[in-house]
Amino acid sequence: MSGDHNMNQKPVAWFHEEKYKTHFTTNPSEDMIGKYWQPLYTAPREWVELTDDEARALVNRATFGDKTNWQALVYMVDAKLKEKNDVLRSV
Repeated sequence: MSGDHNMNQKPVAWFHEEKYKTHFTTNPSEDMIGKYWQPLYTAPREWVELTDDEARALVNRATFGDKTNWQALVYMVDAKLKEKNDVLRSV
């Protein structure tokens, strides 16, 4: 599944979260996009799944001999999915 179907969609606004507040703008400075400002879109992006090769690689990393560390695997899958579905990925 491709997560790039919104490649031509422009953000409707930008946001930045701090500990106790969230800032919004419609005109961020170009040098701060991706470092500070994150895009907001009118429609959600398509969810990007793990490929079979990525899933196998994570299982291999969490397996030692005939034992699989399931807790480690869950955390690795969670981190990989967050990385692949990050709001800062190329638009």
